Amino acid sequence: MVTFTRFLYCYDEVKVNLLIELLWRKDFYKVIFWATEIFCSGFREELWKQIWRMYYEFYALTNSASFIKIKNCQKKYNAMKDKNKAFVMVLKVLNEMFHSEPTPDLFIAHSMYKNPTMNVMYKLLCKKIKNHYDTMNIKALSRNLYICVKKYPDKVVGCIEDIKIRNEENGKIKKEKVNINDYYDNMYLKLLAFLCSSAKLKKKEKKKTPKLKSRYSKYMLELVYFQMDESPDKVLKKWRKFEISDYTAAFKLERSTVDLNKCFRYNWLYFASNSPFWREKIEEYNGTINKLEKTIEFPNDDLHEDFYDAYNYDIDEIDLETQQKSTKQLIDLNTSDLLVDVFDGKELSLPKLNKKIENIKIKY
Repeated sequence: MVTFTRFLYCYDEVKVNLLIELLWRKDFYKVIFWATEIFCSGFREELWKQIWRMYYEFYALTNSASFIKIKNCQKKYNAMKDKNKAFVMVLKVLNEMFHSEPTPDLFIAHSMYKNPTMNVMYKLLCKKIKNHYDTMNIKALSRNLYICVKKYPDKVVGCIEDIKIRNEENGKIKKEKVNINDYYDNMYLKLLAFLCSSAKLKKKEKKKTPKLKSRYSKYMLELVYFQMDESPDKVLKKWRKFEISDYTAAFKLERSTVDLNKCFRYNWLYFASNSPFWREKIEEYNGTINKLEKTIEFPNDDLHEDFYDAYNYDIDEIDLETQQKSTKQLIDLNTSDLLVDVFDGKELSLPKLNKKIENIKIKY
């Protein structure tokens, strides 16, 4: 279902644009804008989940963005009571990713191969995974690992640790332990990254991440501490700094199921009520959701007027350019189109990775 964020972008499209801008590594202001839009719309835990997914899919293979740094930043974030102040930890992580070189191998293996669940014996699965790991047949490896995670969630870690055995200099044999990372719950993706980021791969030299520039921190603070203390009808004109990327259409989007312009112009508050930012404000005035009419109803005219005096964006009076920063028509693309344009000419890190992926759209 379509969900509008604080500044009435589609939530799923904001998430996609955060990924797109990190991969392009051209404008860190856009990275900050999309991340704060997720965070300030109330999707704080979801933002951290997306950060970890992006790490495992694009940075874990070569650890170009530091796993330890990301984990430590989330630990500090969790310990801070004031989450607005804690957002600086998110910013440090995004800065780390922005100045790291992504590789699409694990994204392809995780998101662009179909992995059906089948009834396969545990021992046979482990044997298959080991064989595919030894030959670096990534497509078959990801398929059988996916099945093992789904069918044998309590045993799969042991299976993977049995595969990653190495001989030490003193002649002893040692298992390589899986770092479970309790901050992220996608066991399949975590184990896939663990297996693929092996010593067989040539590690790229990690460049030192530049310190955060003060102008970025200042821009972040402006967005995080935004208050609707001016005329609400002026908010979108002032604060909608960026339009969604044309590459947004490379992913499965909720807009494909609705008339987005109609949702935006006539039912914006109903679709905004799906976000914590707007739901809290509606509840403050005792508003209730009418799903049948796609409207928000208030107990009386006074509460209705008070709400709209405080928060009405007055969509009808917004200029077309400002509206289209979220509602513009998109050229139809597939996810592979984005990968080709971002990573054109760059060799994949994993050997024998099947480059013949389907022209599909994935949900992010």
